[in-house]
Amino acid sequence: AIPRRSEAHLLGFQRAGESSRIDAAREFFSISTNQSPTSLILGLHPEGLNSGLSIEFSDTRERNEPTPCTLIVDVDAIEAATTEERAERVRQGLLSRLQADSPRPSDEDTESDDDILDDDDLSADEVAMQEEPIEDREVELGESVLAKLADLLKDPQWVSNYSDLVGDLAKPATIIDGQHRVLGAAQCERGIPFNVCALINCSWPEQVFQFTVVNYTATGIPDQFITANAALSLTGSELRGIEARLVQAGVKVVEYELMKVVNFDQRSPFLNLVNLTEARRPELIGYKSMVRLAKAWQTGKADAIASGILDNLYPENIGSRRHVRRRNLAQWQRADWGDFFIAFWRVVHDIYAGKKTSSGHSLWDPEHSQLMIAAVLIQLQSTFLEMLAVQASSFFDINSETNEAAKEELLDRVRIFARSRIKEAFPPKFFEERWGTKSLSTGAGKRDLEDVFSRMVKSRGKFQYAKSSLVQGKAS
Repeated sequence: AIPRRSEAHLLGFQRAGESSRIDAAREFFSISTNQSPTSLILGLHPEGLNSGLSIEFSDTRERNEPTPCTLIVDVDAIEAATTEERAERVRQGLLSRLQADSPRPSDEDTESDDDILDDDDLSADEVAMQEEPIEDREVELGESVLAKLADLLKDPQWVSNYSDLVGDLAKPATIIDGQHRVLGAAQCERGIPFNVCALINCSWPEQVFQFTVVNYTATGIPDQFITANAALSLTGSELRGIEARLVQAGVKVVEYELMKVVNFDQRSPFLNLVNLTEARRPELIGYKSMVRLAKAWQTGKADAIASGILDNLYPENIGSRRHVRRRNLAQWQRADWGDFFIAFWRVVHDIYAGKKTSSGHSLWDPEHSQLMIAAVLIQLQSTFLEMLAVQASSFFDINSETNEAAKEELLDRVRIFARSRIKEAFPPKFFEERWGTKSLSTGAGKRDLEDVFSRMVKSRGKFQYAKSSLVQGKAS
């Protein structure tokens, strides 16, 4: 099987086959002296899910020692199975993964502070892991995708329409690395031998991990593809199970946590608006830019967050100032930054989404709006955080005694402040017309953007921006 991601199979972790690479492999193998320069990497499915495949070890098998064995593929048994039987086998495999998905700990009991705090900084209650009934848990994105596919596999019409996909998923092994070589070789008339490195009892998370490390460390597949794999191909517990190994391999797992808020949270105004593909998609916003946008909140480094929000967000956290600040930042990064990110951007969305550009499109349309240009979003957020940072310390003082109440009070203050100051400084008409300056991320264009935003804030939206270099297209 080659588990490619598609509209029908979101769980796949492979990219679509590239015809140019398949053609190149075919031409390479058409030369009789050429063989595969490296091994294929296969994942042999765990016992019970690999009907048609078995392994016989020699009687002299030693623990942790190379041992001769025979891999038996029962082609007749595989081909004899009906489409319905294959669908049920795949469905049972999905259900076993869903049932094995461990309950998520509550925010208060999560032990992720361990990376930042010493063990003696934590109370017994904070260290304890508290299980929740599965029906009460938040459904992880990957888990919901698994459940949806499991339901579809019970639909005879869907199974019939996607019989090739079902047959592929039911195969006893998966190609983790080497799909283009295999497909190219298959188009040649001569038989071509391959050396194979196969992982026995290779679970789905292990397959995703091996694919990620092989491709990320060798060719640097795009971060957004890794993020999509983590979000769509794994359940929450499966991702947590390999997270440490991914981090050790240099993979940016944190970007999944960012995109889980920005692109996948149902409350986010950027829901499904981030380009997670490798192709240019003008109707979507660039992945790297949105990572940068989210990090401004998640890292907690901005003055408005570090010295304003965080110093007042957790009144229940007590101890030395150093201890409290570390704990506050840990809680913020683990659980709360996303709520503030969404609160701010929902206000911005509410102000502008209902307004139209001169061409009749929504101001929340990335392909037709000045507002939804990545550099503009970054500058708008930066400007807001700067405005928030210069507020008197009393702005952040709250009356609540619990963390939960303090959070709601500060969220309300951020919303109210954003609603008044953003709308005042940047009237919708500012974003409705096309600006003459097209390159806003570098050089003169970036300076013009920063200058106009600064003047708009200082004049409370009265600055004559129509005459600016930004709008006129005459870079200063």
